[in-house]
Amino acid sequence: MPHGIHADRDGFLYTTDVGSHTVAKWNINGNDLDLVWESGVKLMPDADNKHFCKPAGVVKSDEGVFVADGYCNSRIVQLDSATGKRMYEFGLPGNGPAQFNLPHDVVTSPAGGHLFVADRENGRVQELSTRGDFIMQWAANLFSNIYSADTFNDYVYMVPGRADASGPARVFVGRAGTGLIEYAFGPTSRPFGQAHVLRVSPSGERIAIGDISKPTLWMFRVSYS
Repeated sequence: MPHGIHADRDGFLYTTDVGSHTVAKWNINGNDLDLVWESGVKLMPDADNKHFCKPAGVVKSDEGVFVADGYCNSRIVQLDSATGKRMYEFGLPGNGPAQFNLPHDVVTSPAGGHLFVADRENGRVQELSTRGDFIMQWAANLFSNIYSADTFNDYVYMVPGRADASGPARVFVGRAGTGLIEYAFGPTSRPFGQAHVLRVSPSGERIAIGDISKPTLWMFRVSYS
């Protein structure tokens, strides 16, 4: 059951599979995908250094491939992008700095060097170094869960997957370097069902949100002043 996907600038795809408990790198060959490597032990979930357990999100940076091994394990795993070999991991269960309660998505900062993790059931986005050092977080009483996040320039975009007491789920926009939420927006025709992933286009002019309960792909236009 494919869950997370990332395309790098060299044309490779990286996927997580919550059914087989694996992470894979693919080469696009015309209309086909050729497997480059697969990490984890297929159909055998665990928490050791050879297995994953329902890995949720994946991103590739200059420092490697980072996996949010989130549904069962509360950790971020770093893989070598060329071989899929494990290099490093960090994270523990909890709600403190660099701890997680279902790390559901992971992206890199625009300049690289930092990770932004959607710490789903802790209701926050954590900014961390690629070695797991806590930098700051975005959390507020406006939401109790965060399923996905992405960054562009000085902004951090995040979206809950469930409505809560504060009202329907919306896209919340934080200012980088502050930990503060500046504003929020959402659809006007009908509310999100269950927003599961958010991504910002390379130009920053579009925000796409995959909603798994409709199912719907939402697209928003963003203006910067």
